[in-house]
Amino acid sequence: MLRKVLAHWLKRPWTFMFMVSGYVISILIISMSIGKIDSIIINMECNQFGRIGERSAVEIYSQSNNAFKYNPKEIIQYLGTSGEIDLLNTGKVDVSKGSSTKRVEIIPAYFDKKANWQPPLYKGEYITPEECKNGEKKVLIGTEVAEGVGINVNDVVSIMNEKYKVKGIIGQEYDWNNYNEIVYVPIKALSDEYIDSKIISKKDNIMDATLLYRVNDEKITEISKSLESKFDKNKFNIDRKKIYDTSIEYSHYLNETLKSKIPLILVSLINISTMSVFWVMSRRKELTVKKVMGAHDKYIKNSIRKDMLILALFSVLISIVLQEILFILVESKINKFDCTFKLNWVNASVSIIIAIIVGYISSIFPMNKTMEIIPADGIKVE
Repeated sequence: MLRKVLAHWLKRPWTFMFMVSGYVISILIISMSIGKIDSIIINMECNQFGRIGERSAVEIYSQSNNAFKYNPKEIIQYLGTSGEIDLLNTGKVDVSKGSSTKRVEIIPAYFDKKANWQPPLYKGEYITPEECKNGEKKVLIGTEVAEGVGINVNDVVSIMNEKYKVKGIIGQEYDWNNYNEIVYVPIKALSDEYIDSKIISKKDNIMDATLLYRVNDEKITEISKSLESKFDKNKFNIDRKKIYDTSIEYSHYLNETLKSKIPLILVSLINISTMSVFWVMSRRKELTVKKVMGAHDKYIKNSIRKDMLILALFSVLISIVLQEILFILVESKINKFDCTFKLNWVNASVSIIIAIIVGYISSIFPMNKTMEIIPADGIKVE
């Protein structure tokens, strides 16, 4: 079937190129128009440190009349069995590669199963739960840190006189968020002395740690009781701190984006529709000849549908490749104008669906009208 359709198109190379060009331009415009939605939601989740209802800022401190009797890592690892722990307020460190150095915020982390949310990954891979549990010397580096120091995936960097392998680069290249300027380290890959110095008071030997805890809010009370039972030699106070919450409604951002891009999207839809109508109308004589030769209407309609489907899919493939190339070449310039060539599942899926559906629907009316033509009259069509 595919061979027949392609052979059919190749008989009209200029028409084929004209149709594909129109489809590709329209698909690119639609993709660019809605491509910003995903970035907005990612940035909001990053700036709020995760999904609402699934992360909390928690302060854990032991009472001053009872000297702390545990290794702080034990407390954090125990909490990390329920959700990801990010240890906050641990200061800044120098990240070095060769002669280049940048001072950035360090976030020690612990989790022993896949987190319910992670910062966007720009390159490489996330640290796995197994690597985190084993305390392997692997890190995630923010995009701005990587750019400033000249770091790439699999490079080895120096942090506090220790060597760490860069497992991935997090954040977004053209959209700033809270994770663009940090270094993310498994807490077990850091020395006990360093962790103790950040959360244990030397003066009265009490623990005071602020954690970003990625776990369902409803489970915090239950986990707090379990913690006190497990580490009963110390009395802990656990306070939840308010994180600014703004409900992220995907449909809201979709509607707002579409409203501002409606003119461009309408032009694209009209263009796709016009191309489809043009294709059917240009073949009226050919189609009526087929009727004269005994072809059934159903067969002719199916052949047109196949042509339109192949055209749409071929155009989508070209537009995806072209969009990736444009993202590499001109994203830094076009992003300043609130547009993006970034390809994600949202704009890719919507563009594909729109191209196929609009192309198909637009071909129905002229196709049906063509089928109504009397064969003798249809052959006279120029």
